[in-house]
Amino acid sequence: GLFLLAVVGTLFLGSKQTYRTQANLARMQENSSFVLDLFGRNVREAGYKTISFAPPAADTSLAAKFAASALVLSPGFAGDIAGTNANPDSITVSYDSATDCVNVAAPGGRAVNQFSINANQLVCLGNSSATAQAMLGDVEDMQILYGESSGNDRRYVAAGTAGLIMANVVSARACVLLRSADDNLATRAQTYMDCNGANVT
Repeated sequence: GLFLLAVVGTLFLGSKQTYRTQANLARMQENSSFVLDLFGRNVREAGYKTISFAPPAADTSLAAKFAASALVLSPGFAGDIAGTNANPDSITVSYDSATDCVNVAAPGGRAVNQFSINANQLVCLGNSSATAQAMLGDVEDMQILYGESSGNDRRYVAAGTAGLIMANVVSARACVLLRSADDNLATRAQTYMDCNGANVT
């Protein structure tokens, strides 16, 4: 009887550990999809300006209409860096929208969303809110690189890099390091590459 109980107990513990591992992996995959979609939508909209198709009084030419409503990236795309690779970055994006990232009406129809990491949570501070709202938990780090275009060349550098002209930024790369909600899921220590390209155990 004791032998059978030991076998049943071992099978139960093994099944429970497998379930915990699979559940945490599924949650991390969902979280990573959410982050990619959230950043993708906000970065693509950076600098978006609503175009009015009403003819200007002085000039009704098509060129004049678009010149008055040019899509300018620089005022809509600002990077804030914490100072060292050991600290998470933050990114501020602005664009014409009725609401900001916390679904509050944006003053003047222009949303300003600031994403940062606070106490292992991805938070967003909208321009109409007094406090940041948590968007996602179990976030370890976030590092942002900005793609500066110069002619046919493009380089990805951190905000604050010498010579970086934010008006020439046309893209961004975001690395977000997520963790599982539960500990002790692996049978031994795991090695992974962090957002700074370093191997961590």
